This record gives sequence, C-alpha cells and structure tokens, in this order.
Amino acid sequence: MKKFFFIIYLCIIAIIFDFVAKKIFDYELDAGSFCYDEFLLYNYCPNSRHVRILENKKIVTYINEFGISYDKKKELIKPSESKIVILGDSFIQADEIPTEKRIANYFLEDEIKTIQIGYGSWNPYQYENIFNKFEFHEEATFLIFLMSNDFFPGYTHSYLSTYKQIENYKNSLKEQIKYKNSLNHKLKIFFKDHSFIGTTIAKIRLKYRNRSDDHNKEVKFMKVEESHLEHNMTNCSLLDKYKLKVDPKLFNYLTYSKNSSCWSKENFEEVNSIIKTLKKIKSNLKAKQRVIFFFITPGWSYEGENIAGKKRDKYNLDKNILISQIGLSSYLKKFLKDDFHDTEVVLKKIKKRYPKNNSLYFNTDGHWNQNAHFEIYKWLKKDVL
Repeated sequence: MKKFFFIIYLCIIAIIFDFVAKKIFDYELDAGSFCYDEFLLYNYCPNSRHVRILENKKIVTYINEFGISYDKKKELIKPSESKIVILGDSFIQADEIPTEKRIANYFLEDEIKTIQIGYGSWNPYQYENIFNKFEFHEEATFLIFLMSNDFFPGYTHSYLSTYKQIENYKNSLKEQIKYKNSLNHKLKIFFKDHSFIGTTIAKIRLKYRNRSDDHNKEVKFMKVEESHLEHNMTNCSLLDKYKLKVDPKLFNYLTYSKNSSCWSKENFEEVNSIIKTLKKIKSNLKAKQRVIFFFITPGWSYEGENIAGKKRDKYNLDKNILISQIGLSSYLKKFLKDDFHDTEVVLKKIKKRYPKNNSLYFNTDGHWNQNAHFEIYKWLKKDVL
C-alpha cells in the first residue's frame, strides 16, 4: 500500500514540476506536421501546428482545415476562393521564416486572395494531383516552382521515383488512419505537445540519434576543382571527370549545369516526363485559369550564398565554387516557352543589391530567406503577373 501512495506522490510531483517548467522554459520540440495524404501522398496534417527551429530561431506555422499554411491574423482563404495559388517544395513551404514574410502574404496585403501550398520533397506529381484534391477558382493563376532534384534520376523524391513508391504511401495511409484512432497515438500527441518532461526526453533522444559520427561518415569523394557556369556548359568532359567520384546528388547538379548534349538517357527520361506532365497541367486548366512555371536555382549559383550548405552531405565544395543549372533551365525554356521563367536570371540582378553573404539563401539548408521571398514577390508583381 505504501508503494502505491509513493507512486501517486511521485506522479503529483511530476505534474507540478511539468506545469512550472513549462512556464519557465521554452519546452517546444522541433516538431513537423506530417500526414499521409490520399491525393498528395504526404502533406501537413489538417488543423495542426508545424514547428521549425533553424539557426536558434523557432518558427511556428499554423495549418488550416485544408492542410494549407495560413496567417492566423488574416481571413482563412479556401482553395476555391484564391486568385493566386503558389505551389512548390520546401522552398515554397518556407517553414524557416514567419508566415507573414512569405510570398503569398505580400499578395494578401495587396488584397489579392492568395494561398501558398508547399511541402518538402514535393515534385510535379503533387502539382498535378492537387487538382484532384481541391476545386480551384475559375480564374486562378497557378505559380508552380520547380527544383533541380525533381529531375534527378534515381533520387528518392524525384518525379519518376515517386511513382514507384505510390503503393507504399497508400499502405502507410491505411496504417495512419488506424493509428490515429488508437489510445497510444492520443497519449503520444498529448505528451509531445503539452508535457515539458515528454518533450525534453524527445529532444535528448533526437540529439542522440542525430549525433555525428565522423569516423562512419568519412567518405573519400573527389573535390570539385572548378565552377560550372555558362562558359563551360558544353564541356562534357567535366562530367566524365567527376562521374562516380563525387556524391551522386552533387553529380546531378553538375550534369544540369551542362548542355543537354552531355546528359544521359536517364536524364532525358526524367526531364521529358516532367515536361509532359507540366504541359498536361496546362491543357487541363479551365478557360480563364492560367499557369506559369518557375525554376529555382540553388544558392550555389551565386557568390556568397548557402556557404555552410556547400560543406554538407559530402559535397565538400569550396566557398568560391559556383554551380549553375543553366543546362536544365535552357532545356525547359525551349519546350515550355513563355510559360517558363528561370529565377537565376532575376536573382543575379537582385544579388547586386544584397552583397553580404547568405543574404538571399539560408546559410545551412539553402532555402530562400525572407529577403528572397520579398524580392521574388516584387518581381512577380511587376514583371510576370
């Protein structure tokens, strides 16, 4: 009997400690909102919060009933009401910056109903299937932002690779539906969102799981010795120089810095499949709807951007090495014509007004920061829309 009362006593002490600690400390976990989705495969969970901590800054994104991020200070806009719909991957998700500093919010301040729908690793599969999930405004303009890794052969989240995983996602969705109704899930959500002790334990586990092991991570890749820009975009021998000698993702970036005459059969298959899908998206629009495609070039294309990111994921690029994506963007422009814009051309001009390092792209993860979002908004408003 004494043991029982002792356990009750400890529980009461823990509850009191937890309550007091939450008032004193910042207990929130870097917790992403992630749910499997019938149409999009994965997305934000409806009516949730998404917490991102980057470079010691905590950003909370609120998700509405449609699974779309929104500004709680402004009216909720349904997909069927929005005149501008911005689609993209993590660059458009933009969970590192406050909602009010993202592209869509500036259009909202202009009293143009706009929604910004994006999630990490999305690609044209999601941009095509989102039309099956939502009914959009009959006069909506869709701004679809593409990224290099959408076109990477063999990459887990590339367009063609996504199709190979559809059954796995569907099975995960079924398991998710079962799990969400379980007591175990409800307890886990409660302790993750409301408990200082639970969140602290989760942080410790996450830190232990993600701790670096320099010995195991050490891989001897060849160092890229030169920049890959327009002046050497027809030099296919540079790809032969680095093939199987650099990180596979980095090699894909190098490939798309080159003219299409340097590409492999797999590159053409991936790129042409996406072009076909983008054209299909356009052809399926309603009479007064419009779509414009944009290509996002990584920060590596500009001096002084995404500096720390160049050292991540075994890339090991020196600060002065620049890698354009002019080969890929030129090829896309050839087939998509006036419906296509390369943001590299625009940001190179903007960069002259932002000479400091990492002034447009985040230093570590390489996504656009709030300066870039504001400048892209101004360009869209003045020269595109």
